[in-house]
Amino acid sequence: MMKCRKALALLAALSLLAGCASGGAASPAVSAASEEAGGIPAEPHVPVYTYENPDPDMVLVRSEGGDITYKDYRLYLDVNEELARYSARQSLALAEAVERDLRKNFGIEVNEEEFEQMAAQETAMAYLYSPAVFENFPLVREISGLSEEEMSGALTISFRQQYLINLLGTHFQEEAEQDFPAAALPATVDSGAEDGKAETTAEQERQQKIFEAASQRMSEYSQEYDQRLELDNGDGELLGTFDGEEILLTDEGTRFVEYMAASSRAGTADLIREGEMTLRALTALQGEPDRAEFEATLAQYREQIVGQELLYSELTRICGKFGATVDDYLLLLERPLWLQYAGDLYYHALYEEYSALAEDDESRTATFDEYFSVRLEKALDGSELVNVGG
Repeated sequence: MMKCRKALALLAALSLLAGCASGGAASPAVSAASEEAGGIPAEPHVPVYTYENPDPDMVLVRSEGGDITYKDYRLYLDVNEELARYSARQSLALAEAVERDLRKNFGIEVNEEEFEQMAAQETAMAYLYSPAVFENFPLVREISGLSEEEMSGALTISFRQQYLINLLGTHFQEEAEQDFPAAALPATVDSGAEDGKAETTAEQERQQKIFEAASQRMSEYSQEYDQRLELDNGDGELLGTFDGEEILLTDEGTRFVEYMAASSRAGTADLIREGEMTLRALTALQGEPDRAEFEATLAQYREQIVGQELLYSELTRICGKFGATVDDYLLLLERPLWLQYAGDLYYHALYEEYSALAEDDESRTATFDEYFSVRLEKALDGSELVNVGG
């Protein structure tokens, strides 16, 4: 079992790891972790490798330019899937703890109709800004075995924790408003315009005090969780305990966990496909990319992970499920990170190419984003994911 603050710190670290490892707009931001407290040099880490890929020749991406196999990606996909499963379990526990507290200690019942409306709005926003979530539904269904209805229900649950926290924030806001009631405007102004200005300033100051008081209440409440909530880092029925009472995994929660795990695997696999095809397009455009800067940041990134005790411990547990060590994972992390780095290079190369085009060039689009989208689609043409479940 793990105290809440430590667990939250770990979740934040895992989130950063997943973000850096699964692709994005920036190359991995890293900082060296080679010294212990007090400036004493740490003992050099001696890597240990135990992983054996059960089927490195299994095809993951079928492509006209040559297939991509599981050789560099099986452990990476398996571990990231488990990280998503772990994070989903903790999210369920946190949501249940807050909901219990709202009901028992604040007298606030969840308005399910209101929550459904909020979740529907968030889903609609996701359709606009994160269409890949829904484009990957067939893959998620294939990996998880969930029905379309079950996946939609799991997606709805993903918004519940934020909804509950918002309820808590609203409660603290209302409490703070009672502490700072609207004051009468001081009779120190002459004209109507000035009077209005003074009234506005007074209200702004009041709202700032309310905000600060509500934030302080939320901060104090969060700190209490150190003693009240313990999260279980296993994979059984128990999610954790809150005020000594067990939080158990429900059937609905199980579907949510499996949905999140399958979504992570499908999304990561799609990023691998995009990364590999982009690297080929970049190489065709400019030749083999220079790896010097990447190699330097990669070494620092690995040191950073090894130096984070909570993160390293959780990765050790998860990697052990696959007969691997964290060193195995870090070794295989190189290829996905390289694809991400190359993707940045490709983006900048196309920007330079677009900027150099004459205004009347027939290949020039109205915006660079459109130009990049067309070229990326061309790079991905003829490729498809297969055997995503492994």
